[in-house]
Amino acid sequence: MHPGLSPHLHTEECNVLINLLKESHKHLSILRFFCCSYILITGSF
Repeated sequence: MHPGLSPHLHTEECNVLINLLKESHKHLSILRFFCCSYILITGSF
């Protein structure tokens, strides 16, 4: 089990990294959505 990601549980440096990771996951999931939609609509990669 992973430790909690609440800001009060970590140092300021760790919180910066955690926030960067969360942002990258958010952008990646948006990118995946548009890529999958494009493939479904056009039928090509």
